[in-house]
Amino acid sequence: MKGKRFLICVLVIPVLLVVICFAFPQLPLRVYPGDRIKGTVQLTIDGETITLREDSFLRVNDDVKVRIRENKAARISMQAGEYGSYGVNLVDDHLDRSVSINCFQHDWWNVMRFHLEITVDTKTQQITYFGHCITFGDNGRRINEPISQTQPITDDLYQIHFGL
Repeated sequence: MKGKRFLICVLVIPVLLVVICFAFPQLPLRVYPGDRIKGTVQLTIDGETITLREDSFLRVNDDVKVRIRENKAARISMQAGEYGSYGVNLVDDHLDRSVSINCFQHDWWNVMRFHLEITVDTKTQQITYFGHCITFGDNGRRINEPISQTQPITDDLYQIHFGL
C-alpha cells in the first residue's frame, strides 16, 4: 500500500505543478530565483576585438556582477528585483569616454536577457551599438527588441538604453 501511495505522489505532484504553471503562466517569473537581468557585452575597435576586464566596468547599481568570458566578451548579471533603470558604465582604456549601458525593468518580476556589441570605427568617426534584448514579462510573454544606434565619436556621452 505504501508503494502505491508513493507512486501516486511521484506522478500526481509533477502533473499538478505543470497544470498550475499553465494555468498561471506568470508564476515561474514571480518565483524566479536567479539574476533577473543578464547579458553579454563585446567591444570592437577598428575591426579588433578588445579583451574586456572586470575593472572595465563601473557599477551604477550595487548588485552588478561582471565576469569575462573566453571570447573576450563580458557577462553582466544584475539582481534587478524592482521597477526602474539598471546600468553599468564601460570605461576601457581604448575608449576616449565611457559608454553608459542602461536597461529598464518595467516590473519587478520581469526577466531580461541581452546581447550587445559595441563597434568603434575611427576612420568614419562613428560608434555603433547593436544587438538584442529579450524580456520575459506579463503572463510569460516573450518580447524580442533589437538594440541599434549609431553616434559620431565626437558626442560628449555615449548612452545605450533598452527595455523601454
